[in-house]
Amino acid sequence: AARDEEDDDEEEVSYFDVFNPSMPRRDLPEGAIGPDYEVTRPQRIEQTRWPIKVAIYRGHGASVRSWRNIQKILKCASGLIETTMIKNANLAAINRRDYDVFLIPGGESGKMYDWHSAHGSNMRTTVRTFLRSGGGYVGYCAGAYLGRGKIGVAPFRKASSTLGVGWITDVAVSPWFERDALFPVTNKTLNDFRLFYANGPIFQEIESAKPLPPEMKNPRVLVRTGQSSTVHIEYGPVPGTKAHDINWRYSGLPIVTYNEFAHGRVLLSTAHPETNVTRGVHSYEVSGTQCGSPHAHLIVNMVLMAANRTSLDPEGMTAV
Repeated sequence: AARDEEDDDEEEVSYFDVFNPSMPRRDLPEGAIGPDYEVTRPQRIEQTRWPIKVAIYRGHGASVRSWRNIQKILKCASGLIETTMIKNANLAAINRRDYDVFLIPGGESGKMYDWHSAHGSNMRTTVRTFLRSGGGYVGYCAGAYLGRGKIGVAPFRKASSTLGVGWITDVAVSPWFERDALFPVTNKTLNDFRLFYANGPIFQEIESAKPLPPEMKNPRVLVRTGQSSTVHIEYGPVPGTKAHDINWRYSGLPIVTYNEFAHGRVLLSTAHPETNVTRGVHSYEVSGTQCGSPHAHLIVNMVLMAANRTSLDPEGMTAV
């Protein structure tokens, strides 16, 4: 959610611009969404192929630094994950025959959603159809806002946001996630690094007594705030804000969440694990998380879980 303008000095990446409002219906793949219509009965496709096909959004409103770092980190698992960059996507390209996971990085969620709505594509319908056909969705910061907000595929309510830019200290990894994750993520290793925060949504715990919205089930928290958790704000949303710490009102607030929507899986993170904060928040502008780090493991695990490559049984069965 940190404000970040796209720059012109971009590295060589492979992407395609698939926004094409004139694309006729007959040319769209089955289960896809076109600018002027919906497919109401998407076909469910079982996720069994390797490598996992991940479409990363890098269009209007996306933070260049966020999607670049995520792309680099997923290349650490090149034998397991294959990425395609989608620029200003006509979301008809996001279909289950070609992709297993759709990932939206940090940036400005309102700009992303409103731009596509203004240009004839419906991000909400596209993602929900993709999940109904067995796909996975991963959202970081802005992508998390969209997942629980305008796209509406996660049941976690927002507790607060727009605190500023800094990092989160003292996070706790859920025991079932620590046990079942294919790449190790533990309380100790994750807390050895600062977890970058940039105005992301702070979630509330699910109230078990209340029914879940339609098609949503099995909400789980992967990472939450710890007993002494704080957010160190290096600079705030108001110009001139001095560096300060914000103490959470209580521990246990969800930071990384999981739930199922129809036949798909949704993983959201209010924080930016793709961002390396070693000397201060400004280092995120030039430095991504390194392969083999706990933060890189967190990102890879989120994609694997979205692609249904680990067991996420509510009772916490071991990984397959």
